[in-house]
Amino acid sequence: MPTILPTDWRLSAASTHAGEFQTLELLAERLPDELTVFHSLHWTNAAKHYTQWGEIDFCILHPSGRILVIEQKNGGLEETPEGLVKHYGSTAKNVARQIGRSVEQLREKFKRVHHGKPLEVDYLIYCPDYRLQSLNAVSLDKTRIVDASRREQLPEIVVEMLSGKPADPVAHKRIFEFFCDDLRLEPDVNAHLEKQARHYVQLADGLADTLAQLHFAPYRLCVRGTAGSGKTQAALKEFRHAAAAGDAVLLTCFNRPLADRITALLAPLPQNASVATFYQLCRDIALAQGILPTDFAPQSADWDALAEAVLNHEIPEAFRFKAVIVDEGQDFSPRWVELIDRLLLPDARLLWLEDPRQNLYGKPAADFATRHSHGVTLHASQNFRNPRSVVTALHTFLDIPTAEIRASNPIPGLEVDIHTYQDGSELAALIEKCLSNLQKSGFAPEQIALISFHGFKHSRMLQWRNLAGFSLKRFTGEYDEKGQQVVEEGEVLVDSIYRFKGQHAPAVIFTEIDFTALSETIKNRLFCGMTRASMKLDLILSEPAAAALLQVD
Repeated sequence: MPTILPTDWRLSAASTHAGEFQTLELLAERLPDELTVFHSLHWTNAAKHYTQWGEIDFCILHPSGRILVIEQKNGGLEETPEGLVKHYGSTAKNVARQIGRSVEQLREKFKRVHHGKPLEVDYLIYCPDYRLQSLNAVSLDKTRIVDASRREQLPEIVVEMLSGKPADPVAHKRIFEFFCDDLRLEPDVNAHLEKQARHYVQLADGLADTLAQLHFAPYRLCVRGTAGSGKTQAALKEFRHAAAAGDAVLLTCFNRPLADRITALLAPLPQNASVATFYQLCRDIALAQGILPTDFAPQSADWDALAEAVLNHEIPEAFRFKAVIVDEGQDFSPRWVELIDRLLLPDARLLWLEDPRQNLYGKPAADFATRHSHGVTLHASQNFRNPRSVVTALHTFLDIPTAEIRASNPIPGLEVDIHTYQDGSELAALIEKCLSNLQKSGFAPEQIALISFHGFKHSRMLQWRNLAGFSLKRFTGEYDEKGQQVVEEGEVLVDSIYRFKGQHAPAVIFTEIDFTALSETIKNRLFCGMTRASMKLDLILSEPAAAALLQVD
């Protein structure tokens, strides 16, 4: 693979012209390692009374110091007696003159910088969407144009045009540094993360907008959506709409960190609005019913027994709602659904959001459709959160059908890297290596999440307090006198997949992945962990787990 600069070209796909991005992929796949491809090279030429400027689509450097400039023109063109013309609205540009001007300015600037030394430059015009009718009519050299009839041969044509001269390390270094002076070569990860966040919010809001347009009664809606489809955004929008209307509204889920995060996003909560985990809800109802044990302690409580006790009593009026939203409904057992239904006031709205692929506890399905025979189920297969690199890994490693999760994020993302270990003693060094690589790529500590494949009691990593010079933000496993989880503050988040589900981070190191066979439960855990990464994913697997994963058809 050739060197492509700037190095963040894959991350820039959302802002790069689609045609040029396809060309970069073609060149990356088929050009030899010895070549360097500069993309979107901007030049300026300042004179006394004016400044010229322009952009070169591709500039390819050979080890000999020879340069090939490629001007790409997508879409339709016009063949005129004056040459090949590209129309931009009411403006027409002669393609040959345009590339000739760029080549000449490039030569002139190089001469000024290097005291008259010449720059050996050749050029190509690449029009992948247009097939020329008459080369003679437009006064073009056949060897200098690649039209639609030869577009797949572009890499070979590039190699042929640049070959014939031996390597010249001195000239190559001089020209390479000349271009580097005019380019920002280090990828700005934060800029891409901001772009990714905007895309995710804008696109994922589409599900929320769709739900807002559905009208039926009784309103019993189940959204069976894949990871990153916008389920939580839909939950937040439904909550805000109900609260603004003055309705008593409840949003509940199983996962405590997710509930805390949602509470923070919705703060301050109106007086008639509540966010709670299912067990928190049971505790509060039991307290109102007067059946909460006097020796109740969150660490040792039998939560399922408490839920059963709540179900055997009348529900206080303070816990009847006009709108109830269940997020991560795949974590709810069938018995819990009965309690949810008893919280509904007449004509109440029930929005149930779930993803069967993220059932980590092996619970039987709550079977929304059976309990609500007049309800509606909406399937959402578009994944807006994860870059295409992650979604491709899901299809490849977990054999998940494309129809079940569709890559709808315009960001290609960084490669999914797989690391293996023989025993737990190697874990710390592997994680430190991943952290170091992420830092070099521009990720800040707060943009990285270390996620364990195991729960709190079975993870070595979740017991660590420091790693690679970073303090770790982690749940200690303890609760304070108010029942709040005790979390040690730190620079890098470390957590289990069971607690981190429903959340995401720009860079995820999914580690302590250890199994010998791919059961459905294991696949669900892998799916849930892999889909937490919105830009970069590292997988750290034991050798048996890697062997089992890579054998998937």
